[in-house]
Amino acid sequence: MKPRSDDDVVESALTDLVRDYDKHWSSLDFGCIADLWVRDEPEPIYVGDEYAAPLIGTDELDRHWARIAGRLKAASVSSTLHEFDVVDDTVVRALLLSR
Repeated sequence: MKPRSDDDVVESALTDLVRDYDKHWSSLDFGCIADLWVRDEPEPIYVGDEYAAPLIGTDELDRHWARIAGRLKAASVSSTLHEFDVVDDTVVRALLLSR
């Protein structure tokens, strides 16, 4: 059996993260969604087509989750990990497509 490459390990971890993200979204568990984000360094950044500019930092993300929680009564979310690259030992950039 061939040993798993570093990219395979990262992809597996990201796939697990995406599965948890979809599960929490579909149950409208915004506390758990927020907990999926690293809350300190580096600052979390959310880029979504619903905003003109990226949301940067935990305060902006918390306001985002509060706005959404106040508006939604039900959701069904399905996401795909489109691509990713490892920037360094602590940062991975990932493009997630959600429906």
